[in-house]
Amino acid sequence: MRVLIADDNRDSAESLAVLLRIWGFVPVIVHDGQAALAFLREAAVPTLALLDWVMPGINGIDICREIRKEVKRPYTYVILVTGHGGKDHMVDGLTAGADDYLIKPVDPHELRARLNTARRILELHEQLLATQRLLHEQATRDSLTGLWNRTSILEILAREATASEALPQLFIEQTLDLLCAHLIRAHSSLGAFASPKPRRGLADWQVRRVSEFMNEHLDRDLSLDQLAAVVRLSRFHFCTAFRQATGQTPYQWLMALRMDRARDLLRNPKMPIVQVALAAGYETPSAFAAAFRRMEGVSPSEFRRAL
Repeated sequence: MRVLIADDNRDSAESLAVLLRIWGFVPVIVHDGQAALAFLREAAVPTLALLDWVMPGINGIDICREIRKEVKRPYTYVILVTGHGGKDHMVDGLTAGADDYLIKPVDPHELRARLNTARRILELHEQLLATQRLLHEQATRDSLTGLWNRTSILEILAREATASEALPQLFIEQTLDLLCAHLIRAHSSLGAFASPKPRRGLADWQVRRVSEFMNEHLDRDLSLDQLAAVVRLSRFHFCTAFRQATGQTPYQWLMALRMDRARDLLRNPKMPIVQVALAAGYETPSAFAAAFRRMEGVSPSEFRRAL
């Protein structure tokens, strides 16, 4: 374990370094506060530091304050070493972010005991971080393929969505289901088995029921689970069967129904386009205008003027 020794007294620093080498540590010596702070900000930051309270440039207590501000840096266990005794100085040091406190002249037995305590705490800290990384890996990746799982992909897509026009939930879920199905076929032994006979598409009455549900809730952000529940199917079977029956995905079908609603409402010249957008299920006029132009080739205003 590397240990930073920061002390402007070269003899004192070298004496500490000799003891640390005997005890199995790897000491690194600097003689002023600026050098100590720069070293603690390097990529290969030491996990343990012995800082003299009084040094040229920056003193030890200010170095503690600086590194504790940097919340994303690896943790460094800091022992302040000072010639000042008394409870007030100890409280000031611990409040600034030091983990422990030694008074000069340093007793070797006390120093070794405190270093062993620091090493034990740092090892426990590393075990905790390793457990957190493992839990995060298990929570975000598929155990079969090692790839991102559905929840993680959903979070990634949500972060990538623009603030002005979030991706519709139905579109995201369809994308995820298709991606997950592809990954299972491509990366698992299930692909070696014979594929089951494809099921037929939805019946006409099921398509009508789903369409009625969509029309009743055009102003909502519908999910695949909600649509599948209308005809009492699993979401994956529903998506496949709907596409077989209609030639379109549920999302494409929903967009077409929203455009039908929008065209009907635009025929009323007294209805503001903002209200048309909301009634057709769009959160913002800009999102509605972009979708309308993609489907119709003209903007809502141009469509209305041409009537």
